[in-house]
Amino acid sequence: MDQALLLIHNELPGTNLTVYWSSERCYQCLLQVLVNVSWGGKPGKPSTAAVAVSTQHGSILQLNDTAQEKEVCRLEYKFGEFGNYSLFVKHTHDGVSEIACDLVVNEKPVDSNLRKYMLLVDFISLHFLFFFFCLLLLFLFFFFFPLYSKGVRLSLHVYIAITVFPPLFLLLQHEYLNIVLIAIQQDLLVNLF
Repeated sequence: MDQALLLIHNELPGTNLTVYWSSERCYQCLLQVLVNVSWGGKPGKPSTAAVAVSTQHGSILQLNDTAQEKEVCRLEYKFGEFGNYSLFVKHTHDGVSEIACDLVVNEKPVDSNLRKYMLLVDFISLHFLFFFFCLLLLFLFFFFFPLYSKGVRLSLHVYIAITVFPPLFLLLQHEYLNIVLIAIQQDLLVNLF
């Protein structure tokens, strides 16, 4: 969860790469080594390294030539949850000295807000269920529990509907709302840090 797959393809002949990573939310943090990608030794056949990258925040990737400790390229990208990406490091077609880093999406990420949408749908459907449940109970009380007069029967039903069911529903709704709010707060806290 909160990760994506990144395949790094080194197409630079005779060059070993060190990939550094940092979160864009981290202020003045040092880059950390993510993976080393050595050259495969065969022209036309790139060496590949697979790594998991975080999807909670945007990522800063810097690729250095391992031998010279020189920056080859640097990019910032926000990876999507459960996405599959490829980063191709190669010489440009125009010149031998220029290096290009191309990021390609192999598989699209899933919608990471799906949990929030499902909680919202659950919350709304719970409201509809309560509404129809109250209507059903009023119908049952009104037609199956006859009293001496219609006025007494109607006032009793209104009294039951107003006093008994809403507090019970509010108690259930309060617990459910707490669960929803806790989930939202946790998501906000994760996004803050």
